[in-house]
Amino acid sequence: MDLFDIDAQLEPLITETNKEDLEDIKDEFKKANFRSLLTKIEPLQEKYEENTELVTVLSLIHAISYSQVGDQKQGAAIIQGLYEELEQPTIDDLMLYSHLAYLNDYKLSRRIMSDAVKRFDGEENVDRNKKSQAYLLLAEAEEKLQKFGRAIKYYTIALEQLDPDHEEEYDLVLYQMIKLGNLHSIKKQNDDAIYYFKQVVELANEEFIQYKIDSLISLGKIASTKSEYEDAVSYLDEAITLLEKSSIQDKSIFIEAYVEMAYTYFIQSKWGEAVPFYEKAMKKLRQLVTYPKRDYGMVLMQYAYSLENKDHPDQKAAGKTYEQAIDVLEEVNEPQLLESALGDTIKFFDKTNQQKKKQHYEEKFVQLTNERSLHNHIH
Repeated sequence: MDLFDIDAQLEPLITETNKEDLEDIKDEFKKANFRSLLTKIEPLQEKYEENTELVTVLSLIHAISYSQVGDQKQGAAIIQGLYEELEQPTIDDLMLYSHLAYLNDYKLSRRIMSDAVKRFDGEENVDRNKKSQAYLLLAEAEEKLQKFGRAIKYYTIALEQLDPDHEEEYDLVLYQMIKLGNLHSIKKQNDDAIYYFKQVVELANEEFIQYKIDSLISLGKIASTKSEYEDAVSYLDEAITLLEKSSIQDKSIFIEAYVEMAYTYFIQSKWGEAVPFYEKAMKKLRQLVTYPKRDYGMVLMQYAYSLENKDHPDQKAAGKTYEQAIDVLEEVNEPQLLESALGDTIKFFDKTNQQKKKQHYEEKFVQLTNERSLHNHIH
């Protein structure tokens, strides 16, 4: 737990009487034996109940342990109780409690951090690094609660406290710019999103090449939605070139870049240009253990259509890909999507005079429409 320094919390409280017990707690915490800690905390709180400071620190460890074993409700209850008992909390107290609440309950984290940021507004000599941390956590809580407008406001304030020329703040600057770019994209505020993504592309060095690649992919997506296809291809080409030269292992980033480039060509009816990028995406997709089946099925349908319609069609590969797409989409509970895919597949087998396969998918289509009709009638 980076946000909770167990040594800094317990060292000042160690005495000859409690040393053995607290060293054991520190050891369990560092080994992440949180279930074991849950059995030990309350007996120690009773044993040392006269030492209110130690009881409070043990409560914090208790809350963290609950969050780490998946019992967020209990963890939040402890933090809320401690927060409400605070008589004259410092900013550091509030920031710590809000961080720990974030592990359990975003609304509680927001409530505590809102209290902290009010303190900054009332102070003259503010530690801007601490202020940035406070607004950053507040922004992340708002983002988790899908309050994107508020999240943008707080990420902006957090970012204003930082200086990209300060080495220790450089990564946080890039991180928050990416966040702001993504949130403005969600809210369809494309000009603002473009501004932040371009800033990241300009500022990101080799150490943060993934931020640069992510931003280039995002710029490509935005350009594509605006039908600025030449710009989209340019951004995506740069992203893919950097990606293929990088040591990045995350296959999902490759897939995102390849699929986006393929789709940019697909929507322009440039089937031949789309095919190689769908093939690269497929190669990476086959290496993944899991991938959202809906997305996979849609990519397969686009790939099949591109194979069917390019200048020198590959009907055999197209047919196999349509069949594979239907197999995948049958596992997705979206009857309308499957119905549309079956329609395209039937058209393909009709056009290529494969009557047996056409009939097979027509039967599936009829069965699906009958099931939908029955379901609608019942409901």
